[in-house]
Amino acid sequence: MARIDGQPLPSGLERALGVAVDITARKRTEQTLREVRADLTATLRALPDLMFEVDREGTFHHVHAPRPELLLVPPDAIVGRNQRDLLPPGTLREAELSELAFYDALTGLPNRRLLLDRIEQTLLRQAREPSWCALLFIDLDDFKRVNDHHGHGVGDQVLTVLAQRLRASVRETDPLGRLAGDEFVALLPDLGENAAAARRVAQRVARTLVRTLGTPLHDRPAITPSASVGVLMFRGHHAVADLLAQADWLMYRAKDAGKGQLTLRWYGREAPTPAPRPPAPRRHG
Repeated sequence: MARIDGQPLPSGLERALGVAVDITARKRTEQTLREVRADLTATLRALPDLMFEVDREGTFHHVHAPRPELLLVPPDAIVGRNQRDLLPPGTLREAELSELAFYDALTGLPNRRLLLDRIEQTLLRQAREPSWCALLFIDLDDFKRVNDHHGHGVGDQVLTVLAQRLRASVRETDPLGRLAGDEFVALLPDLGENAAAARRVAQRVARTLVRTLGTPLHDRPAITPSASVGVLMFRGHHAVADLLAQADWLMYRAKDAGKGQLTLRWYGREAPTPAPRPPAPRRHG
């Protein structure tokens, strides 16, 4: 018979086991979250304006419409659709002009303006949640020779194909764009806290880029392009101009190594190895 302090337990309690857990703090947190959510919902419902939640591709995810009559279609018909599908015919030209302002007309990639803005927005998050990142500066080797020997039309075709290969080699969410001419930049954010693991990921992506960009064009087998890549590893928030200057310099070091190569270095105070020296003046030609 089970006993406590030598006394037998009452009948029916011989096999009883109790565990007490204080969930007061959790309950208070849950109640606070419910109150905050209720306040936000009430505030949103009180707003008289139309509000839309739209992602970077132009797809609507939420519509706040206190006066649905202001919309051309019901709110339920908007969620999940792209803004292109909902534009009145008269505004299509405006949308095209807007796209020209932010996307490269030849390759369809973000242009310099949009690219730098996306990089800056990503780096702002690094200020709050720092992790290892890699900035890839990609430059085609001897591209001037392609234009001189085959014409600018063929050169444009090469750029278009290589831009498609670049897009397929990085994550959809990774900022990527055409910086100028035959120069492209990609940012690989959120590579984790482990420096060695982040380096392996960056090297794998950069090597894939070099190999993919060096594959002969299907329609132009006589043209075998190649690219040099500078890979700058960093953690946290830094000025975009400083990162680009360092990555550009690394790209030229890759070209000096024989083209179709990559050079990787660390940057910043948290770098496990010394950062590269200040970049040399940009060479042209």
